[in-house]
Amino acid sequence: MNATNIFDDYQASLNHGTFFLLLSLLIQAIVLYVLIFAFTIGHRSILRTPQNQSLFILLIPNFLQLLFSLPQTLHYLRLNFVSPATPAYCTFWTFSNFSLNAISEFLMATISVQRHMLIFNSTVMRVRRQRILLFNLPLLFAIIYPTTFDFAVVVLYPCDGTLWNYTSNACGLMNCFFFNPILSMYNWIFNVGMPAVVNFTSDAILFIRVLMQKLHAHQRLPWKQQRRMAVHLFTMSGLYVISWIPVVVIGTIQSIQYSSALAIIRRNYITYFPSLVWFSLPWIAVGLLPELRAWMLKPLKRRTAVVSAGAASVLQNTYPLQVA
Repeated sequence: MNATNIFDDYQASLNHGTFFLLLSLLIQAIVLYVLIFAFTIGHRSILRTPQNQSLFILLIPNFLQLLFSLPQTLHYLRLNFVSPATPAYCTFWTFSNFSLNAISEFLMATISVQRHMLIFNSTVMRVRRQRILLFNLPLLFAIIYPTTFDFAVVVLYPCDGTLWNYTSNACGLMNCFFFNPILSMYNWIFNVGMPAVVNFTSDAILFIRVLMQKLHAHQRLPWKQQRRMAVHLFTMSGLYVISWIPVVVIGTIQSIQYSSALAIIRRNYITYFPSLVWFSLPWIAVGLLPELRAWMLKPLKRRTAVVSAGAASVLQNTYPLQVA
């Protein structure tokens, strides 16, 4: 058996293991997303607060990733090759993946910055013009800009379609614009790296500002509340940083000096890192919304009460009270 056959067997085993792992995560994530959306539809009053509006908007592109990009990945992992093996399919696959990931990143960065305004200067939200300018338009930009950019460089950028690798995940990510040093570097630094840095930095500064305000006011710190806020902020920020920094580093290095070894690492391992956000974000949403947790646990509590009542009835019939 030569080295090529050994590598092919290893790749097939890796793909099969990744397939079952992603499939199990996909099922539980889809169920959780559906529950969150069902709760939101039935309790629309929860969307009156800007914080919850932002969270709901952030959930949408990550849910769409599970509906579009991940099934394509699972299809490849099951077959060990891309099917259908056409440039049009690869273009659609990479466009949907790139654009939805970028939208998610830009939304998270925008929400992190807006959180300062919502906490320290929430009165601006009462004025319609200021609310549109400072809240609605930035979120709209975070959706329109990544979609437009990726449509231009993935769909419209001149490409003969001969570079696609139909034996690799996402067709090898061999989009033609990656071979344009200026476009590639701009994409990795501005569209992928900058949102992650802004997100983490903004949340770190926010936490410091909250603590400083409490200390300056000589108030006793409600530690449980502060700890809960810190956990939520840094969990969400850390999730994006952990998911995207390896992608940014590898992608930037590849833009400067292409390496086949790094390309293999990127396709087999690093490319799955952003899916951590898709799978984990609904759990963070459940942690941020106590009303949602109570709604999800209500059927379980009701069933527990019925079982307890039934057990008590059985005991009473089995061991009736003796009257003296």
